[in-house]
Amino acid sequence: MTSPVVPPTMTAPPPAPDRANRNTFSQLATDLAAFNKNTGVPEMQLAIDSAHTNAVSAYESAVNADSRATAAEASLQAALLALAAPKWNAATNYAVGDTAWSPINGLSYRRLIAGTTATDPSADATNWVVIPQTDFRTAAIAGANRWLRFSGSNGGNPVLDSTAGAPQINGGVVQHYSGVVQELGYLDMPIQSLSSSRNLAAADRSMALCKTSASVYTLTIQQDATLNLPIGFAFRVVNDSSTALNIAPSGSASLVRALTGSTGSRTVAAGGEAMVQKLAANRWRISGMGLT
Repeated sequence: MTSPVVPPTMTAPPPAPDRANRNTFSQLATDLAAFNKNTGVPEMQLAIDSAHTNAVSAYESAVNADSRATAAEASLQAALLALAAPKWNAATNYAVGDTAWSPINGLSYRRLIAGTTATDPSADATNWVVIPQTDFRTAAIAGANRWLRFSGSNGGNPVLDSTAGAPQINGGVVQHYSGVVQELGYLDMPIQSLSSSRNLAAADRSMALCKTSASVYTLTIQQDATLNLPIGFAFRVVNDSSTALNIAPSGSASLVRALTGSTGSRTVAAGGEAMVQKLAANRWRISGMGLT
């Protein structure tokens, strides 16, 4: 698209010649003619060119805005149509133009040929056509402008498309129009296998680290200088095995036991569990059952 330009500053012309003053008329006329030739006319041409460029830019902006408005209207209509679609039913006699969402992929489809079919719309291109996906721009996700894509409906609820190019919202952030940023997390606490001795990782946030092996493992919490996890970072350890699980701070990191306030490495006995959370820089708190 053409970029607008700043109009040039016009130079003030010299004094105009006066026929009543014969002594200065000739010189002033010569000066004015030279000014018009060397300065006035070129500057006027620049002003005309900038006005034309800005007019083209304004026109292109208007065309682009009109195109976006048309696309937005189409997206809105598609979204409303998708949200209103009922679940597909093989026994329903659909008319041309009827909509339904597929229980296989959650996308909404429009009927092309009247009648009933036993094939799900997602696999029946003869009788059904998918309703185009609708994109909604978010203010900011993970610090940059991205697109959230809602691909149809699932019983009236929009489905977030997780295909390549679409953002993954687990562990991400979403920004409200007021500027407040909130992190997105899990509704539950996913179980992650703890299958060897290792360092605590950023991916362990809000996880239930579950040990089932008979081997004795150590989970090491590194100091901030090595891995600076955010304050509030929390995780759970579940020792679903017959041997101990050790949790050890390293370097400047401290692990404080709830109630007693004592610091140092802790052991979660067989069948025990513990919650661990970062309270401040290099300061972690642990509480649980079977904890020594």
